[in-house]
Amino acid sequence: MKKVLFNLIIVLFALSCSTDESNNIQNSFSFNGSGYTTSFAYHNPGGRAFVFSSIDRTLDSYTEVRGRFDLRHPDGNLEPMTYTTNNNGIQGVVEFNKNIIKENGEFISSGETLAFTCCSESNSNGFQSGTATVNSIEYNNDGRVTFIDITYNFKWDGKEINGNFSGEVYDNPY
Repeated sequence: MKKVLFNLIIVLFALSCSTDESNNIQNSFSFNGSGYTTSFAYHNPGGRAFVFSSIDRTLDSYTEVRGRFDLRHPDGNLEPMTYTTNNNGIQGVVEFNKNIIKENGEFISSGETLAFTCCSESNSNGFQSGTATVNSIEYNNDGRVTFIDITYNFKWDGKEINGNFSGEVYDNPY
């Protein structure tokens, strides 16, 4: 009886220490429960699109996982706040892909689309909603985004993306 009780206590302790992976995302996104690391962030100076990528996009050859979406602030520069499809802070393309292949400077595969909408404001491709919370953002003297701490969530009919990125932002090479 003591052994059964001891094993029960060990199991309960292990369960209480487990983490909920969907709430413990660091520089990655999850798609319907599968996780994808995004160690790099890119932004075009003066643009709205952010790309969160698994790879250094300046390399000549790679296989990439990436998420891309547009953020807009009515007054221009982004600031810490929650951007949604409801407040028009998220508009345009929202896409998440895996296995994009570039070899010797040429793209040879556009990869596999995990989730995509061309027009988040019109709910195309079954897109339902999007939220991106900019926790902090930094700019250099030229107005280029150099750092972002962001969490995001996008929902399609039957698909969900949850992600986070906190780190340096580079100029998008293309």
